[in-house]
Amino acid sequence: MEKSKMSFAQGVASGFRGLFRLSGRARRMELFSYGLVVTLVWLGVVALLFNLWKEVPQVIVTGIPFLYMFLMLGVVWRRYQDVGQEGYLAFVLYAVLYGISVEFGFEGEEILKLVLTGIAGLLFYWLMQDGQPERNAHGPSPKYME
Repeated sequence: MEKSKMSFAQGVASGFRGLFRLSGRARRMELFSYGLVVTLVWLGVVALLFNLWKEVPQVIVTGIPFLYMFLMLGVVWRRYQDVGQEGYLAFVLYAVLYGISVEFGFEGEEILKLVLTGIAGLLFYWLMQDGQPERNAHGPSPKYME
């Protein structure tokens, strides 16, 4: 099988094209190039909001993490499918991370910090794996041309 190349710009474009798509597969380059752009823009917006208002309304503070999750969910979902996992695991693990951190905060017990670190480590491990070179239940490999 021959590898196809994906540039940074192609990865960003592919991420935005697949914003609402949960089917198919996504390459690591798509995840990380799109993720970098979304994260930098998101951080800029957050910094701007907190610099413009002395007290940011609670609805905005609550909505900011959801906006980021919404922008990243499609590409993370498809990345999971590329490595052979079910895409809904991205949502489930993300929801667990968010729920635990909101419910207990990051000031919790040491065991809570270990659980959060373990879940985040598992997410990262799956996202860093090379995609399956063969066709899987979610479609053909975006990296390897058949």
